[in-house]
Amino acid sequence: MIKYNNNVVLKTFSFIKTISLSFIVFICVYSCSNNVNSVKIKKSKSNHNFTHEITPPLKKNVDFVSFTLDAEKGGEFHIPSGTHISIAPNSIIDDNGNLIKGKIKLIFREFHNTKDIFLSGIPMQFNNGNNDFLESAGMVELRASQNDNPVYLKKDSESFIDLASHSKPSSDFSLWYLNKDKDWGDAGDYNNIENERRSTSLNKIKKERRKNKLKKKNLFFDLYPNQERFPHLTVWEGTTWECLSGDYKNGYERINWDQVDVEKIGNKKYKIKMSKTFYSYDNKDQELNCEMIAKPIMTKEELKRKNEEYASLKKEYSEFLKKSKLEENRIKNESKLLNRFRLTGFGIYNIDKLQKDEILVKLKLKFDFEKDFLKHINDVKLYVLLHDRNSVLTYRSADWDQIPYTNSKTSIVAVLPEGKIAYVDPLSFSKKIKEEKLSKTIQNNFSFTTQKASMSKFNDILKQM
Repeated sequence: MIKYNNNVVLKTFSFIKTISLSFIVFICVYSCSNNVNSVKIKKSKSNHNFTHEITPPLKKNVDFVSFTLDAEKGGEFHIPSGTHISIAPNSIIDDNGNLIKGKIKLIFREFHNTKDIFLSGIPMQFNNGNNDFLESAGMVELRASQNDNPVYLKKDSESFIDLASHSKPSSDFSLWYLNKDKDWGDAGDYNNIENERRSTSLNKIKKERRKNKLKKKNLFFDLYPNQERFPHLTVWEGTTWECLSGDYKNGYERINWDQVDVEKIGNKKYKIKMSKTFYSYDNKDQELNCEMIAKPIMTKEELKRKNEEYASLKKEYSEFLKKSKLEENRIKNESKLLNRFRLTGFGIYNIDKLQKDEILVKLKLKFDFEKDFLKHINDVKLYVLLHDRNSVLTYRSADWDQIPYTNSKTSIVAVLPEGKIAYVDPLSFSKKIKEEKLSKTIQNNFSFTTQKASMSKFNDILKQM
């Protein structure tokens, strides 16, 4: 295994800021020439009047992060979500199959919700004329280049991705790859695993923050702090305390407490508070607390000196606690589960469930904005966002009588010719369309009055859907 690089700096890959003709041409040239290992495509006779391909609907897209990699050494990169990328040594080749030497650039992004899938423009449907679509449990895009020229992954590379997973996918989820950025195909197997990097990091923080082991003998005890890790408590080393009152219980002396605080509350009288968190993978963490009143057995001069020394060291340690808490919160934000799969090439991978029977009936939809343009001239795309299915379906103007109804929370978005957004939010959709009133034999016609917004404002609205 390659050594983990703790010094990786994530940088926003900022060139994707606008959608233009040159951008779309770049995507096509970049992806269509990608010589990834071919995977089998499921095809049938097509009756669509257009081809699904990557077309971001708005100017705002999901940003890439970029890394620099030594092609000969390989490397590993960790993402704040918990996703982990491992590129094997000597696994990068050019379009002639020759090994690449020197530095290459990797760009990466991931998609875990309907909003990001919508913004990416990545198709979730098939170009096979059927109603099939994919329900995503996480999707990634990984590309590589050297001197602005695309490079590729060698066949049978040991490179892999651990993709953050918010839940364990059911057995009917599979790994898919978007061939030539147009057609989804089976990409092999994946395994759902525990995020051991997250567990290890949390345990490391707990050990670094652990302060003392409490010893009790007939209501007398000593504090034994770790001088290197918790210097602010070392002033009490060698001091015997007498417990005056508190909820100390038998066996507490064997606990490695996470937090111990000593607070002066009176003349030779101190409040000692201890706590420990027992973590569990089912989010049912338990916290144990102990509080007691105690007094140190020492001379007045010794007590004054120790109080002054303790005040200084405690201030320094408070800063350490703040930093360690920030780091702990960062690590807790990582996914507890990962979906691991081997890379067969650079491009777009998706952990998906193929939905064949999910569409209950089809709807014919009309909208208030249609009076403002001619459908046969301005081919407005309609985006159906299935929030509970983590999927986005796209339809051209001629296909607005083929809109599927599923049992998912649904919103509809249209990008109008003048650049504004017309949308139907999930609440408005559910109020208008009731499943129990839909017919499987006659056409289901519905008209919507949409809400309007500028592209910039709609990005904020989208977050609330």
